[in-house]
Amino acid sequence: MRTTEFVKAYFISLGFEEKEFEIKESQDSLGYLISVVLKKDNPRIGIIIGKRGRNLRILKQLIRVIGFNERITPFLVLRLE
Repeated sequence: MRTTEFVKAYFISLGFEEKEFEIKESQDSLGYLISVVLKKDNPRIGIIIGKRGRNLRILKQLIRVIGFNERITPFLVLRLE
């Protein structure tokens, strides 16, 4: 799906390597769930969240726009391990 590709490209553009995060996806009748698993000790977590959560909010809005074009309702979940 394009939404998952967009999330992957977003994290790579922030400087994450592909081995530093894992993207899991599932779909049911309510929507399309994208779960991103990150390590707790990664210093770039602050960049994802941004000042007052703005970067994360913008990412979620962009995912909704891309999902609307694909006729799905995407949800983004960040898991810290």
